[in-house]
This record gives sequence, C-alpha cells and structure tokens, in this order.
Amino acid sequence: MKDTVRSTFGQKKTVQRVCIVLCVLILAASVFLSIRFRGSMMSIRGMQLPISSLNGCLQVVLSLLCIILVLADAKIGFRYALVFLGFSIFGSTRTMIVTKSLMTAPGTFNAIIFVIAIWLISKQIRESNRIAVTDSVTGLLNRYAFDRDIRAKIRSGERGRIAFIHLEGFLPVNANLGRRYGDELLTVVANRIRTVSQDRGTAYKIEGSEYALIIPQQSDHESVVESVIHFIEETITLNKDGVPSNCYLTAFAGIAEFGGDDKDADSVMKCADIAMNYAMKSGTTKIASFNDEMRQTLERQIYVERLVKDSLRNGWFYLVYQPQYTIYDRRLRGFETLIRMNAPDGVRIPPVEFIGIAELSDLIFDIDEFVLSHAMREFREICYSSGNTITLAINISAKNIARPGFADRLLTLVKENNFP
Repeated sequence: MKDTVRSTFGQKKTVQRVCIVLCVLILAASVFLSIRFRGSMMSIRGMQLPISSLNGCLQVVLSLLCIILVLADAKIGFRYALVFLGFSIFGSTRTMIVTKSLMTAPGTFNAIIFVIAIWLISKQIRESNRIAVTDSVTGLLNRYAFDRDIRAKIRSGERGRIAFIHLEGFLPVNANLGRRYGDELLTVVANRIRTVSQDRGTAYKIEGSEYALIIPQQSDHESVVESVIHFIEETITLNKDGVPSNCYLTAFAGIAEFGGDDKDADSVMKCADIAMNYAMKSGTTKIASFNDEMRQTLERQIYVERLVKDSLRNGWFYLVYQPQYTIYDRRLRGFETLIRMNAPDGVRIPPVEFIGIAELSDLIFDIDEFVLSHAMREFREICYSSGNTITLAINISAKNIARPGFADRLLTLVKENNFP
C-alpha cells in the first residue's frame, strides 16, 4: 500500500506540472496572436481564419486542462484554474474593448461558464473526498485518513507520536442492546476522544473498537493519552426504550514515536500496535510506549516470519510422528503429527515460537495446509495397511478452523491425497 500511495501521489504531481506548463503555453500563444494580429484575420494557404476563432479553440483546450487540474487536486487545481481562466477572461474582455467588437464575447461567456462548472466539480470532489476519509458512524477521520496523514508527516520530516487505542467491553453492548446502541456507544467514545485531544492531536476511528491519535511533538503525549483513557473509562449511560443502561469500557493504548530516523510509516504503526498488545497482556498497565525491548521482540518476529516463509518456499519444514499408546493395555493407538524446521544454516526455531508468530498473520494457514497435505501423503499407506486401526492426530489452528470454508478445504485435501 505504501508504494501505491507514493506512486499515486507522484502521478498526480506529474499531471499537475504538465497541465500547468501547457496552460501557460496556451495563454502565451493567445496573447501573442492577439497582439500580432490585433483581432483581425489570419491567412493560412489563402484561407482566412478569424483570430477570435483560433483563440476560442485555445480557450476550450485551456478549460479542459483546468478540469484535469481540478481532478488531480480539487483544492490546488481549482486555484490554478481560477488564475488561468481569469487571465483568459481578462484577455478576451480587453480584446473586445480595444477592437470595439463583440467577436470574442462568446469566448468570454464560455470561460465564465467553465469557471462555474469547474467550481461545481471542485466542490463535489472535495465533498466526496471528505466522505471518503470520514467514519460514517462517529464522524471522526477514518483509517484511510490516518494512513494518509501519518505518511505525509513522516515524508515531510515532522516528529511526534501515534497512539493506538483498543476498547474492551464493546462487544457485549453490541450483542445485548443491539448494533444501534453499539454505534451510539462508539460515537460517545469518539466525542470524548475528540474533546480531550482537541488542539493537542488528531483523532481517528480505525476499525471495530479501535481508535488512533496523531500527537505532534510539542504536545505532552503522556498527558493526552492518560486523559483519553481516563475519560473513555468513565461510565457511559445509554437509554434503551427509556430504560437507562450503564456501560463500562476498559481502554488500552500503545504509543510509538515517528520522525527522525523512522522513514517507514508501516514500521511506526506496527510498533504502536505491538505496544498496545503489550499493554493489553501485561495486566499491570493500560498504556505502553514502544521501547528497545519491544523493538528486539519485533525484530525477532520479523526474522522468524521470514524464516517461516523461506521454509514453506524451500521445503525446510519436515514432520515427525510421536507415538500414542492406550493407558489400559499399552497398545499403540496412533501418532501425533509434529512440525519441525531445519534451515540450511543450522538455525532451528522451536515450534512454540514460530507457530505463535505465524498465528499473528495468515502464515498459519499455509503451515496448516503443509502439515495436512504432507501428513496425509506420508501416512496414507500406513493407515491402509493397518486396516484403519491406526489414527493420525494433526493439530490445526483455531484461527483456521473458524475461517469460513475450512471443512470444504479439508475434504478437498482428503480427496486429493486419497486419504482413508
């Protein structure tokens, strides 16, 4: 997404520059023609062409370029359009006065109409852009706006902090009172965050019951976040059919610094997310700032994720089978499938670590499919030869089981591997 945002931003800037240069050239050509021929006729291979008609054609092209400017950037493009079309209107009006002729009057009228049309287009685009970056429930800026703003601040070299805020206690309200009251609760929380962060930061609604703050360097970020957490956790009373219902929320926040050596917005957001998860799991604090210890954990996580991807791609994973016996007669009951990693450089990551990290992303789905398909192929003949008296136990992620269509995918693997 980061590369897409940069690419789109660069393309818009390029379009703006090209249109501005073309508009300047068109205005210069129009002025030259007006001065050179003073509103008379221009002869082209014996054919007479009114200068006013030629200027009218240039004006249409100018107006089209102004529309493109507005489409590229509604706010800045509209300002450029006003300047260029203003010059065009001034030039055609001056020509009417000097020549005492109304030949350029249609062009002037068309330019005025184009100004009105471009203003309407600009207004509509700005309104659409506002809706696109605003959460429809709370009225706060949304995740897209947060992503846009934090990237812009880092790109411009600004310093500050971001805070991710997670609410617990929201889902029971949604389930017991209904979605309407859940939305009302989110709106109350948004208003409280907006009240506290006003003039000290910018508030965003990310998704579900998560919010975010961008706090500039000059603001006391600890004070802002502590006030937000305290205000959120005050009792919220919702009225359902005239009956008051008190709601109690618990809020956790993770803080990460941006600016300076941090050039990657994705890394900054990931740091804040890790700090928030740390606060949720710590049991001792509700606010955590990303630190060196967390940074080491993040670097380790990234390293293990890369090893998992390489292992899936290069076949560094292998399976071992742990026998299982019945207690009462000590008979071999079957085997439990266990996955291991054996990287070429001798690095061995214990399953308890790489599976836990894979659970944080979609990599766990790939690991589950690897284990299922390989275990079925490797154990198929044993199951057939034993008369299906030997069982094979395979551990599957609860995240995968909860995913829609898991049963169908499992049946497909069974059929593909001809597993009994």
